[in-house]
Parts: sequence; C-alpha cells; structure tokens
Amino acid sequence: MSGGKRRNVIQQCDARVVAGVSLLVAIAVAIQSAVAHVSPTGSTGTDVVVVGLFAGFIAWAGASAPWWLITGFGGVATLISGPSWWTIAAVVASGIGLLLGTVKQSSPWLRSVASGLAVLALMRTDLDLLFGNTAFGASAIVVGATCVVFVVIAIGRRPRLIRRRVLWCGAAFLGLVVAAATGLVLVGLGARDDLAAGRNHLTDGLGELRSGETLAAAASLRSAAAELQRAN
Repeated sequence: MSGGKRRNVIQQCDARVVAGVSLLVAIAVAIQSAVAHVSPTGSTGTDVVVVGLFAGFIAWAGASAPWWLITGFGGVATLISGPSWWTIAAVVASGIGLLLGTVKQSSPWLRSVASGLAVLALMRTDLDLLFGNTAFGASAIVVGATCVVFVVIAIGRRPRLIRRRVLWCGAAFLGLVVAAATGLVLVGLGARDDLAAGRNHLTDGLGELRSGETLAAAASLRSAAAELQRAN
C-alpha cells in the first residue's frame, strides 16, 4: 500500500483460522484462570467466562497488529510475568513479532497465535513477586492497561465497520463485567447482614447456655445456624 500506513490483509480463509486460534486461546486462558485463581469479579464461574472471552478477543484483535506491537506486547509480558515457564510463551511471542517484521508477511493467524501466547504469560503476572509488596490490584491494573493499549492500536488497523462493531461489543462486555461485580457487591452486603445477625444470636445462645436457660439457648442457636447458612 503506497501512502498511509500499511494494513495487514485478512482474507476470509484467514478469518476462519484466526477465529479458531482465538477460541483455543480463550479456552486455554479460561482453564488457566481457574487453576491460578485469576479473579477480576470475585466469582469463580464468572471469572472463567470473563477472562476467557477477554483473552480470546485479544488474540482475535492481534491478527491485525503490526509486528512491532506484537514484539513489544510479548516483551512487556516477558518482563512482568516473572520467572516461570509462562515467560517462555512471552519470549516466543516477541520472537514471532520480530520474524514477521523481518519477512514482511501478513500471516494474520500467526499474529493471533503470538498475541495469545503473550496473554497466557500476562495472566500469570504477579508484581509482588518481582518488586515486593505493591498496591492492591497493581498487577491487574498493569495487565489491563497493557492489553487495552494493544487492542486499541491493533483494532485501529481494521476497517471502520469492524471498529464500530468492536466498540459496541466492548461496551456490552464492560456492561456484563459491571453487572456481575454489582451483583456480587449486593450479595456480599446481604451476606454481611446475615453474618452479623448470626454472630449476635450465637453470642446470645452461648450466654443463655451459661445461665442455664436451655430452651432460650436452643432457639438462639437455631436462629444463628439459619442466618449463617444464608450467609454462606
């Protein structure tokens, strides 16, 4: 392409392969999140879905990423994923980016593979292991910011119609995450009330037992058991 920035051409056959790669990445990262307890929402089931979809989307977006962006994405993943076997995936991602820049080929599926490998490494990021105690959520913020920058640049090389659809899908995905987090907060608030009531009835029951009021103690302990069960 003469004049302007060069775009990576994604043919229909390429799109199918990229979709397959993205699905595999989503499944792999979802399993990894369950094993490693990656928890952006606090609910195991929701976490697996959210993290898997997020990773699959990054792999799909990476199909149009420039080679230097893939190389940098893998480099950042190498630096912050810490000394582990997953770092090898990040190094391979950077190597693929350099290879693509050298051979000057589009290869959307290979760009998608490299992006997926970098995401696999990023999901194992733990800044506390690298720099000691850091602020709560620092790892999630750094990984999230890195992925957002990557996606914005990669999607910016897609046609306008695709960009518009991605914007709407991204808004829907964000709404899903917010809804899930809000539901968990509401459930947590309700559980807190039940825990407090259960603790009070338990304390009353133990006091009544010491005073010899067995019937009253039995009633208080039954109430405590029911409230603690609801909070569970």
